[in-house]
Amino acid sequence: MKRAFAAVVWLIGWMPLGSQVSYDRLLHADREPQNWLTYAGGYRSWRYSALDQIRAGNAGNLELKWVYQLDSMDKFEATPCSQIIPTRG
Repeated sequence: MKRAFAAVVWLIGWMPLGSQVSYDRLLHADREPQNWLTYAGGYRSWRYSALDQIRAGNAGNLELKWVYQLDSMDKFEATPCSQIIPTRG
């Protein structure tokens, strides 16, 4: 039984998944800015999008659409916004 389970796990790990993103798409993620292909947007890890639907002139019209309320009052950690670019408005 263990041998059969190990064989299935090996086959699943070996078989390519259809939903994987190709290396070429990851390498050239800037060609398709509408698709956030990695956690940081691409291999450069800039966490920057060249999309321009939100500008200084319409940023004041943004509305809150969802909130996630934690069930716990324990410490919550997240990645800081370390590259905030000031805008004039």
